[in-house]
Amino acid sequence: MIDFNTNERKVNLIGEAFFEVRKTEGKKFEVYGLRTITTVLGTSFSVRTITSDSIETIQVVTGKVAVVDLNKTEEEILLTPGYMARLNKSNGLSKEKMTDPNFISWKNNSLLFDNTPFTEVKGALENFFDIELIVNDPEILNCRFTGRFDEPKLSETLTIITTSTNSSFTKKGNVITLAGKGCKN
Repeated sequence: MIDFNTNERKVNLIGEAFFEVRKTEGKKFEVYGLRTITTVLGTSFSVRTITSDSIETIQVVTGKVAVVDLNKTEEEILLTPGYMARLNKSNGLSKEKMTDPNFISWKNNSLLFDNTPFTEVKGALENFFDIELIVNDPEILNCRFTGRFDEPKLSETLTIITTSTNSSFTKKGNVITLAGKGCKN
């Protein structure tokens, strides 16, 4: 918990963080990312601003936030619960409906998939476990997966997922390779 004893409540962030901000009369709260400023009065939201990523994301759980591109501060996007902003270096700032139930899986320490295409499962696993997941057979990408993992462990999660996708995995450092027959259409 951060205690602000000034009129300004500003945070510089490189990385990913989840904020629960209490409304304080006359004091706005600002998060400065690499390329965005997120301004809020009282809400909960996540910000992902990582140097190696080409996309910066802000996702709102409760309340309302305003997001601007640091290079185009006259363009502001207002976000309410269930919406996110993405700033892509090449396409600029956009507003989208959130569809990923795992956007704060790192905070909740759980992963949830509901008939999820394997390409999305792959991305969620890579983000949560900080791994690279290589798929040898494109048939695996045709699979869909349903399951919930509370306090997931990498080897247990991979064992369940590979069983349901008719595949197997090998691990070398933080690189996981899936091989197998996958799911036919």
